[in-house]
Amino acid sequence: MSLQLQIPPEFNDRLKEELKDVYVSAMEEAKRDFGYMKEYLTIKEACQFVSVSNNTFMNNFIAEGLPVYRVNNKQYIKKVELNNFISQHRVN
Repeated sequence: MSLQLQIPPEFNDRLKEELKDVYVSAMEEAKRDFGYMKEYLTIKEACQFVSVSNNTFMNNFIAEGLPVYRVNNKQYIKKVELNNFISQHRVN
């Protein structure tokens, strides 16, 4: 015994649109989250990651020894080193 179901074309079109919306939304979210998976951050991204201004980052992180990598005149911070740096400055 087989069951056949007829789906109206409008349903099919609507389903395609809904799936497209879900896909676009997921891709936008993945682009935003990609920064959290990156191994190296630009100075700007590192500032955003730790929620401080550029001046605070330069004066309190880099000046206190956080390693900086330079490639083609662009500076990068290794994310794991940034996390370790913060962990080493535990208050209590």
